[in-house]
Amino acid sequence: MRKRPLRYLAAVAVLGSLVGLGIAGAHSKFLATDPGSGCIPATAPSGLTESSPGSAPVVREGHLLVTEANNKQSFTVPESTIVDIELVNLSYGPWSIPESVPKDALERISASSRCAPLVIAGFLAHRTGAIHSARGNKEITQDFDVAIRVETQAGP
Repeated sequence: MRKRPLRYLAAVAVLGSLVGLGIAGAHSKFLATDPGSGCIPATAPSGLTESSPGSAPVVREGHLLVTEANNKQSFTVPESTIVDIELVNLSYGPWSIPESVPKDALERISASSRCAPLVIAGFLAHRTGAIHSARGNKEITQDFDVAIRVETQAGP
């Protein structure tokens, strides 16, 4: 059995809680209704820390996991790959719900609340585009940007 990283288990626990409450289902569009900074970042689950640089993510089982450690990077994925974004809310204010540009190129198929300890979003890659999120408080702002290049598969 393959071991899952702690951040994955934390995301599953958060989504599991939402599903258990009847608030969200698999790939639901559970979004925060307050577009302002009305939420206070929660403490991360025990053992979860800010992302640290590591090896470059690769597509596995149709998914590409991208974290804060991959900020400002570019990735090439096959068409129909699901790009999973995970951003930790520990400081500087909560992350905005990640958005794609253009929206129809990287279709957002799921998202957590921006007030969750781990902001997660899933995007279905149709065409080349970019994903953006931002956070800030009165003293500092931070942007998260990744470029996704989609390799289209040639037909028969």
